[in-house]
Amino acid sequence: MEMKSDPQVERVRRAHLNDMENILPFLTIGLLYVLTNPNKVIASNLYRVAATARIIHTVVYALYPIRQPARAICFFTCYLIEIYMAIIHDYINWTKYTKYGT
Repeated sequence: MEMKSDPQVERVRRAHLNDMENILPFLTIGLLYVLTNPNKVIASNLYRVAATARIIHTVVYALYPIRQPARAICFFTCYLIEIYMAIIHDYINWTKYTKYGT
């Protein structure tokens, strides 16, 4: 017996998989970033912007599909924040444990 899949169900399933693929690396990088003792205002604003971008991405992907570039803007906003956090984490650790940090 062949089962037909509903396009709306498939869209929500893809949105959920996309969230899982992107939120877990963000949480890992975010944890490492927080362990470097960053500026609290910057860190909290980065988390706020990233969380808002992911929520909007999920809404425009699963609930109210709209044309690109809305999803791309939300995705790259969160992605750039992840890159920033990773670079800052690596830079702080590099300067802390080398002669350049003195």
